[in-house]
Amino acid sequence: MTKSSAAGATAAAKAAKATYLVKSPLNHNGELYAVTAEVELTEAEAAPLLGHTVEPKPEAATKAA
Repeated sequence: MTKSSAAGATAAAKAAKATYLVKSPLNHNGELYAVTAEVELTEAEAAPLLGHTVEPKPEAATKAA
């Protein structure tokens, strides 16, 4: 794997979205999310919000859905 393809793979992984649970009201990209709502975020979008505004959706809940 070359440096450019490794960088591309890293960028793609960070751009992949995951589901997060909203812990406090969130305005993301002009859309309002209430507490207990689910929101799709990239790792980069979620990073500054983790712990106080969003938390990763538990894996068991993701598989059951």
